[in-house]
Amino acid sequence: MAFALHLLRPDDRFLDIGANVGTYTILASGVAQAHSITLEPIPATYASLQRNLRLNNLHALVTSHCQAVGAEPGSLRFTADRGPMNRVVTGSSLPTAANTLEATVEVPVTTVDQLLTGIPAPLLWKVDVEGFEPQVLQGAAQALHNPELKAVLLEADTPALQAVMSDAGFSRLRLRPLQPPAPAPQRRHPGRLRPQPALDPRPVLRAKAMPHRGTRAGGPG
Repeated sequence: MAFALHLLRPDDRFLDIGANVGTYTILASGVAQAHSITLEPIPATYASLQRNLRLNNLHALVTSHCQAVGAEPGSLRFTADRGPMNRVVTGSSLPTAANTLEATVEVPVTTVDQLLTGIPAPLLWKVDVEGFEPQVLQGAAQALHNPELKAVLLEADTPALQAVMSDAGFSRLRLRPLQPPAPAPQRRHPGRLRPQPALDPRPVLRAKAMPHRGTRAGGPG
């Protein structure tokens, strides 16, 4: 969250995939005054997101969608009563959901490439989709290579995801909000990024080389 507040400026664009009740979106648009594109697939959670946007008077800065994001357009079935831990019900989890009579909901699916067609590219993405990150990135092949995109916050961290991000020109960084920022990473040749295991639950930052944006007046350096 600290990185998003440090990076974003008024009129920047932020993509929030798996927004839940909108914590990142409210910081990006309510504090940094960036324009947010926000997606949350679960209808009940999306209703809470909408309430939070109304409470913070942010509808002018936020475009929100009750949709999932995946590898291709269509629909997916999600668990519906796990709160922030709702996830896609696929494969081996289908019998489990059926046997336990767990509530599920079918939701429409878009791709990042489809969603961002014809609109200004976001500077920053946040992706938190409970293990569905590979499919999200598969449907973002064009958008990941857009030079306007400078950083991606991914909740998941696997060698496969690292390879996809490296191929798109991103370097992997660990967020340490209480330490001075490291020099901006340089774009690496695809395949040169050494896979590393996740060491803590904080999101992993992937960033392209970008200019220093200065100190926000009244905010963190």
